[in-house]
Amino acid sequence: MKKFAKSLIVSLLSLSVVFLMASCGSKNNNDEQEESQYVVSSIPSSSLPDELRDEISLVMNIYEGDNPVKLNKGYVSKPHALLCASYDPGYNVEDSTVFFSDKYMAFEYTANKSMRYYSKQWDPEMGESGDWYEETIPNMYMTGNGNNFSYFFSMEGTPHGFFVKQTMILSGTYTDKGIKDFKIAVLMNENLGDTTIYPKNTYRVIGDLDGLAENDNWLGKKDLEKMSADKGSSDSFWNNAR
Repeated sequence: MKKFAKSLIVSLLSLSVVFLMASCGSKNNNDEQEESQYVVSSIPSSSLPDELRDEISLVMNIYEGDNPVKLNKGYVSKPHALLCASYDPGYNVEDSTVFFSDKYMAFEYTANKSMRYYSKQWDPEMGESGDWYEETIPNMYMTGNGNNFSYFFSMEGTPHGFFVKQTMILSGTYTDKGIKDFKIAVLMNENLGDTTIYPKNTYRVIGDLDGLAENDNWLGKKDLEKMSADKGSSDSFWNNAR
């Protein structure tokens, strides 16, 4: 299965020129009428093509609206599993589940009215015996209404000399116990010739298999559980969305 090399991940992150992300809040902000360049009424077709929107919506909720909940807390998705993959139409999560290491996430609604996103996930392929892969996205865009949200960002760059663009979408519903129906969609918007990664309009959906990404104040913990599932996979579509 194709995947990004570490050097490619670093190149994409360092060459990122587009951040279109959205996040969730720790409370409902229906009564807040704030103007923010990071709140949009829907995910634009430049990040979620019209030809894929309906298809991905069959697997996960894609919300719209200009008043999404804004999260300010930590969560963990476990067991974290592959739910759907366009490159493997025969995959059935109920028959043979592909698990990933637990995905720890933290959201912060910032003073500039954007959503900062930080994640941490164990990668057994890093270093000699594995290490934690960490990612920070400073400005996510947000869409949704009430407790329902879809947060997203896009990155583009020229790793290996070919232009590529990818988008990650995080969706769910805020509850007191965590994020209900938490799912992540990762899709390749453009690939102008790089044969080491997936082609244009390829996508997959990953999420919490039990339907709830639980509240977890993991930023204050020294020891984090690496893999709650019995077995896992280190394969990555894109490192920031395993």
